Amino acid sequence: MTSQQINVTGNVDGGSSEDEDNLATMSTSTGRTSGHKKRQRTSKAWETFNYIPGNQFADNKSRAQCKNNPMLYVANKGISNLIRHSHNCIGHETEVPVLGVGNSKAIDQNKFKELMAMAIIKHGYEFAIVEHGGLQNVMAYLNDNFKSFTRNTAKSHCLKIYKREKEKLKTILSEVPGRLCLTCDLWTSCATEGNLCLTVHYVDSEWRLTTKILNFCHIPPPHSAIVLFHAVYDIL
Repeated sequence: MTSQQINVTGNVDGGSSEDEDNLATMSTSTGRTSGHKKRQRTSKAWETFNYIPGNQFADNKSRAQCKNNPMLYVANKGISNLIRHSHNCIGHETEVPVLGVGNSKAIDQNKFKELMAMAIIKHGYEFAIVEHGGLQNVMAYLNDNFKSFTRNTAKSHCLKIYKREKEKLKTILSEVPGRLCLTCDLWTSCATEGNLCLTVHYVDSEWRLTTKILNFCHIPPPHSAIVLFHAVYDIL
């Protein structure tokens, strides 16, 4: 009498179709002959792992070792854990889209120059930063419609912003309901040059105490009362 026995090792974890990866070994035996046939491991998770047979371990359970670190995972009852690790692995290569011609949105060059000038004013960058090759490469990568400009153009836009904000401040101060208070601060730089900062303080229509810098300039010695008076008068 002929008998047929089928042994399957490996379970499906969480119902994942990829967990039907052929960690299973199917053996068929008859009265005279016996054979072993292993199904191929087709899941993409195995691109991140190396398979280690179970006969190398005391519990006879096969393992999977990550190619990017020495971590071992039990791999005889499904590979959901391997799939999760392969997605989060530090060494997992992620495809980065490449920006090519025609993929970039058109930009307003004047708006870009103004934003760059605002950054120069806010952070105290030198005008020549717009000519730095590294920055230009970054801008060209983000948008291939980017057009570089010179330090003189950056300086020109900074002056335009200064004049525009100055006119705005004049309008605001002319509408202040109360009086204006002026203070001037003097100090000497490391190059022994005298500097003056003229500041205005006022309470606006919403009763908020507001402070604005009117001017910052170099004042040569002597710093007598008459000299300071004429300096402040000229600034105003």
